[in-house]
Amino acid sequence: MKVIKQISENEFVIKMDDCDLQMERSMKVAHDYVEFAGNSGITTEGDVTVTGKFASCSNWIKRYTSIHIPIREIIKIVLPYLNNHEYCKSEHLITSSGKPNYCWNNDVIFFKDLNNKDMVAVRLVDEEEYTIIPRKIYAYLIKGNINV
Repeated sequence: MKVIKQISENEFVIKMDDCDLQMERSMKVAHDYVEFAGNSGITTEGDVTVTGKFASCSNWIKRYTSIHIPIREIIKIVLPYLNNHEYCKSEHLITSSGKPNYCWNNDVIFFKDLNNKDMVAVRLVDEEEYTIIPRKIYAYLIKGNINV
C-alpha cells in the first residue's frame, strides 16, 4: 500500500499493491529487533463500501504489514508479560470440553531456526499442534518447486 495523494492533514488517497494480498505470516529475529509480519486490514468509515480483490468484506480491505519490536523490549517486557498472562497459559488453549481452542484456520508461519535455516510451522484447522518443516520441503509439497 502506498500513499499517492494527501488531501488534508489526516486524509490520504492510497494505492494497493499485490503484496497486500499476501496471506503469509512470518517472524524474524535480528540482532536488535524482532519482526512480525502478516495480513491486517483497514476498515471503512460510515456507509462507505469496498469491492474488488482487496476487499475481504464490504467494509474492510486487507493489507500486508509488519511491526518491528526492539530486541531489548522483547526480552525485558514482552516475553515476561506473555509468560505470565492468563491467556498465554496452556489451559486457555483448551476448551472446557477438552478440544483445542482458537484453531479456526489453517496456520502457516515462516521463520528462521537457530541455525538460520528457513522453516515453516504448519497447523491445520482444529489441530492443536504445529508441524515444523524446512521451507524447501513446504515449497515442494505446495508448489512442486524445490527452488525457493
